[in-house]
Amino acid sequence: MQKSLYFVLFVALLTSRCTTLVFEKPLPFKAATVDKCPTILVGQFVEEKATPHLQQEIISFETITPNQLSVYQYKQFADEDLKNFPTFEVKNNVLIEHIKVTLKGSKTTKDSIAETPVLRTKTGYQTAKHLAYGLDFKTKTITQYPDPKDTEKKTGSFDMRQKGETYYLNVKDLVIEGYWFIVMLTPKDNQLTINMLSQFNDANEEDVNNIMPLTKLDDETYLAKPTERQLEAFLKYPEAGEVSIYKRIKH
Repeated sequence: MQKSLYFVLFVALLTSRCTTLVFEKPLPFKAATVDKCPTILVGQFVEEKATPHLQQEIISFETITPNQLSVYQYKQFADEDLKNFPTFEVKNNVLIEHIKVTLKGSKTTKDSIAETPVLRTKTGYQTAKHLAYGLDFKTKTITQYPDPKDTEKKTGSFDMRQKGETYYLNVKDLVIEGYWFIVMLTPKDNQLTINMLSQFNDANEEDVNNIMPLTKLDDETYLAKPTERQLEAFLKYPEAGEVSIYKRIKH
């Protein structure tokens, strides 16, 4: 259920069927409120994937003032990487993917291409840096900036809390209006673990419902109203959330 950063925080565009879980109140109930950008999150992180891929996703957390946190995304690859992906080539700072398409009802194939502008770097290439989210800790507002294929900018509110080494980013009104969507960020040993706590595979619906009762809002969205004990049990559930691991490459 991997996806790009632009969707990893809040939007449920998944490669397998998953369910969205929302909450009435920010979580955890007993946790310290974070009123400025956590310096431990600032830096650049590359996603670690087990499967072969050409472009590695980079998340960049940047701050100019203690109250403003910007989240950027881009992708990078090296010249050496292209050797393992013969359907790709770079021409005139454009990454070109050649796709063989078989015409319907025919044995004829044609060459279709997908193009992505790239920038030359010291180690290879990268896509343009895109501002995905902006968090204002003074006003507690979060802005989702559109990707190049979209034009809609969305604004919601957030409440960040810390318990132990984990930061809980509670976001309201960007996914389901009126409810909180939870993302856990755990920076440790030059790694950043991002857990989409509000996403779980629908095959685990019965288990989750046994841990904390769920109320169905629509076909793919459930509302949870856990007690403290139920929340602790859910956080310990092995299938809770959707996890991606990133390695720090720059402070």
